[in-house]
Amino acid sequence: MLARLWRREVEAAIAPPLDTLPEQSPAAALLESPRAPGPDSPPTSRRKRKKPSSAPVARIWLRDQETPPPPRPTPRDHATRLLRWVRESGYAGKVVLAIDLQKIYPVMCEELSWLPHRWQPVACELRKLTGNRKFYRWVDGDRRRVYTI
Repeated sequence: MLARLWRREVEAAIAPPLDTLPEQSPAAALLESPRAPGPDSPPTSRRKRKKPSSAPVARIWLRDQETPPPPRPTPRDHATRLLRWVRESGYAGKVVLAIDLQKIYPVMCEELSWLPHRWQPVACELRKLTGNRKFYRWVDGDRRRVYTI
């Protein structure tokens, strides 16, 4: 039995004569290439994509010729100003919904001519300024985030 198996392996290793091979066009031979993608295979990319750098970019300003723009207020500055703005509006000591603060935040930034940040960083700083704990209340059947002003 081993002799038969060995004979089959030897026969498989010997290539058939060239005149017995079927005629193929060069394009068909390329499609049958083991490395060539088939019609159903997904496209592959050989070049790896570079990840975007998160390093901050430093600007260089010429003395006496250019003036750098004023630094943008941080989310903490925005949260502090929003808290003061709401307290001055007569809501000091009250519980306010986070969605209401989120709605009035762009209005405050427009009044101050500030470029608004995304809400999440401002809300994070607002939480730290109002006791560093998250509070929720049931409002109209929904559990909502609130801040104590």
